Amino acid sequence: MVVSYITSDKLVELFLIISKFLYLLSATLTIGFLLAISFFTKNQNGLLRNENLNLRKKAAITAWSWSVSSALFIVATLASVLDVGIGSVLDLTMLRSFVTQISLGKFLALQTLGAIIVAIAINRTRRISYATLLLLIALSSLAAPIFESHSASGGSHLVAIGTLIVHVSALLS
Repeated sequence: MVVSYITSDKLVELFLIISKFLYLLSATLTIGFLLAISFFTKNQNGLLRNENLNLRKKAAITAWSWSVSSALFIVATLASVLDVGIGSVLDLTMLRSFVTQISLGKFLALQTLGAIIVAIAINRTRRISYATLLLLIALSSLAAPIFESHSASGGSHLVAIGTLIVHVSALLS
């Protein structure tokens, strides 16, 4: 049987790769749709036109996908860090500790929260200015884990972190 050859470590690694790919893909699509709504489509006195509602619907779908896959990435990351199976990290106390006490967990949770805010708010958005605000929230949320890098802890590395944020934002835009 093929399943017997797959170890728990390989499943965690596969889960980590797939969840990261899905959150990056859905985040990129969400940002792309919000960018199109905000800057590349015609508006009607600052309001979304009926033609833009299809883009808004797609942005909502990808934002919810980003929220779910980002949450799954938190679970996969914790399992990878602790070198245990996925089932072992589904303990709420362990997850809460990870997202409230560990800097990587905090930034991943902030990203997930930003994705949820965008997903909830996008369906209520009628104005271009609100879509632009959601675009900024999405970009900020996606850039949040950058602050966990080793450069973030050094006081003289602010320029490097700023450059990295601009670089990541430019790649996604």
